[in-house]
Amino acid sequence: GRAKMFTMSTQLLKRIIFSAPLVATSYYYYSAVILAETANVLGKTDDANTYRDLAFTVKKAFLEEFVDMKTGRMATHDQATYVRSIEMGLLPEDLVPKAVDNLVALIKKANYHLRTGFLSTQYLLKVLSDHGKTDIAYRILLQDTYPSWLYALKKGATTIWECWEGVDPNTGRVYMSHNHYSPGAVGSWMYRTIGGIEIGSPGYKNIIVQPKPGGGLTSARALIDTNYGTVSSDWKIENGKFHLKVAIPFNTSAKIILPDGQEHVHGSGEYNYVIEI
Repeated sequence: GRAKMFTMSTQLLKRIIFSAPLVATSYYYYSAVILAETANVLGKTDDANTYRDLAFTVKKAFLEEFVDMKTGRMATHDQATYVRSIEMGLLPEDLVPKAVDNLVALIKKANYHLRTGFLSTQYLLKVLSDHGKTDIAYRILLQDTYPSWLYALKKGATTIWECWEGVDPNTGRVYMSHNHYSPGAVGSWMYRTIGGIEIGSPGYKNIIVQPKPGGGLTSARALIDTNYGTVSSDWKIENGKFHLKVAIPFNTSAKIILPDGQEHVHGSGEYNYVIEI
């Protein structure tokens, strides 16, 4: 019964941790950081300091064991490792550009296909955009050969599959889940980057709208329902001009950042912008 299930779970956990120390150490650090931040919000100063110290110790060990501090090369040289390490803040600031370069080189080697798995796919496009590589993020998003999101669409998918194969073309066998969170998390990047809607403060009390057009897209529209009402971003490119229409709900404010770098701060209402692009 329960004892057998507990034993099996313990064995599985040990196998995961001890067979993938780089991954386990990454999450050990990340968990400690989250606990430190949570304790700080709750006013538990001693706990915050304890977990902050733990995170520092784990990060130091991670860098010593898994990272070439001159080249930024990881002990496991793959897309997933670079994505996870950059997103979780495991690398010192001066090493991040080198790690991003290593990640981009691997992406180009894969002919702009993703090679991340369950844990890192959700961060891949975000990491690229956060570090000035939005053009590459779009190239990955719009790939339609295996493995890619559009490959599944070409095979008739109406949801996002857990594994890229989805269905065996010869036998019709279905592989794994056909409605899955990990590759489906690309939706977050699409809302935040294509639509440009980002949280400025908890609950969307303050909003950032910063669409980043690319990939040959000529229009996009995104809406998010918040406790204050609906935030919307609606843009199109027409005759060399970028047109943006933004709706901000009552009792909130927004910073609107246009592709040319212009910034505008507004309260609730509807706003329209047109710029050369």
